[in-house]
Amino acid sequence: MSNTSRYKAIVVKDPVFHTEAFLLQDRSAGSSALVIPRLGNNLMSFVANLPHVGQVEVILGAPAGTTADNAWRWGNPILFPFPNRVRAGRYTFAGQQHQLDANMPEGHHLHGLVCYRPWRVDEAGPTSRGAAIRSSFTASDHPEVLRQYPFPFFLTVNYVLAGNRLLCEAEVGNTGEGPLPLGFGLHPYVRLPLGPGGNRDDCLISAPANQVWRLDDEKLPTGDKELVPAGLDFRQPRPLDGIYLDHSYTDLRREGEQAICRLIDPLSGLEVVEQFGPEFPELVVLAPADRSTVSFEPYTCVTDAINLAMDRSDTGLVILQPGAKWRGSVSVAVTRRSTTESVLQPKDRGVLS
Repeated sequence: MSNTSRYKAIVVKDPVFHTEAFLLQDRSAGSSALVIPRLGNNLMSFVANLPHVGQVEVILGAPAGTTADNAWRWGNPILFPFPNRVRAGRYTFAGQQHQLDANMPEGHHLHGLVCYRPWRVDEAGPTSRGAAIRSSFTASDHPEVLRQYPFPFFLTVNYVLAGNRLLCEAEVGNTGEGPLPLGFGLHPYVRLPLGPGGNRDDCLISAPANQVWRLDDEKLPTGDKELVPAGLDFRQPRPLDGIYLDHSYTDLRREGEQAICRLIDPLSGLEVVEQFGPEFPELVVLAPADRSTVSFEPYTCVTDAINLAMDRSDTGLVILQPGAKWRGSVSVAVTRRSTTESVLQPKDRGVLS
């Protein structure tokens, strides 16, 4: 089967938001992904297809009745120019104070400026690597973005689907005349359990972090780090077992250059593997108790880095000079779990609690 017949990118109408979407298909593998450029270029669905299992919904898509202003709570929101929270929406850079619009009840700004706005589709179709769509966001097209973040930029994201693997490639360019401070992150809502009959507490996750940032009551870093405590230690796969997570991890272990996070559904025998390179030194793990999802969120910087960077240099805040570019990529793949691999089983839960 040629690439042009195997890989497709089809324009469809999204059934939830009733707007234009792009359906990426690998017809040989039976996998698909749905991207909605008009809603923050959100990848709202990723469906894998495994032998002897069938189709598996990997990304938690929005249910019927979800409104566009809540689309960022599903799929894979793109977080830029600052991931997660900015305290009180205020930040100072190069001696100038700036104000982001508050969008949290506490008065903070959450998740940046591009996941709520429409993107432009540059290209979509079959490639030598898979079914792909490349979309872009240019600050000069959005005066309300430059009002809050007066640093001209372009951001391009390329999604590539091949087999049961989805790749997200991002590039940021500074098109202004001065330095540009930035943070980039992804927020994939991975469904758990992955198969029928499983449950959240028996699902296992792993996150290769040696340290965590200490957070205040509003989930903002205080500026201090500590060795990962036993109750938050997921360096080896471990059941969630009622654990609520919304924590900022750092000092990531890598296999080669890749940090690898895993979600394992023991009943179905399925595993989601997420990988990202050294351009992402920070990781937020979100596992809410009231939703059937876990998010491994790779960040270029810690939450509120733009403010913490005033006092310390290890926040990960990226500063791009005029004409410079930043690039990064994240992949998500689904496989059958080897039965010979060792994990902490539910009976072992008390060891690390």
